[in-house]
Amino acid sequence: MAKISNTSAYPNITPDGEDYLILTDKENALATKTATLNNIASFFAATSLQSTTVALTTTQLLNLFSSPVTLIAAQGANNYIQVIKATLFMTSGSTVFNFNTGGAEIVMETSTNDAGSWAGTRWNFSTNSASGATIVDSVILNANEALKIKAVTQNPTQGNGTAVINLLYRVINQA
Repeated sequence: MAKISNTSAYPNITPDGEDYLILTDKENALATKTATLNNIASFFAATSLQSTTVALTTTQLLNLFSSPVTLIAAQGANNYIQVIKATLFMTSGSTVFNFNTGGAEIVMETSTNDAGSWAGTRWNFSTNSASGATIVDSVILNANEALKIKAVTQNPTQGNGTAVINLLYRVINQA
């Protein structure tokens, strides 16, 4: 049998969706099977990672306890949002925020289940900064729930500046 890299034996083509790939089915004793490129594309579309960026204004930050902000809208029946990674970029203003400095003060949640958090100190910077969230691996996911961000204990009483949150997530469908 020729090597896969032998393009005389296996010429390069421009594939279309109905072309076949050979794969091993781990759920069936590693049997060799085929799938079309369209099947593979559908699989990755259903499980692929997505990203979004959400900017928070000074007003939103000053009201993060009383008015949580939606980061990702609810995805519909039988759809669950799973946060993979979240990064906070703070642009400081002339007055430092005074969020409660306790651990897990700022949380991302669906319903009442924390998906990730930052200590309040991460939000009280006098210079621009970036920090990753602590992601909760064992979070209970709720179907058709938005992902929101909120302060846990109270609104800050001072501060200005803005925040940008970059999120890497996936939507899991359990129909």
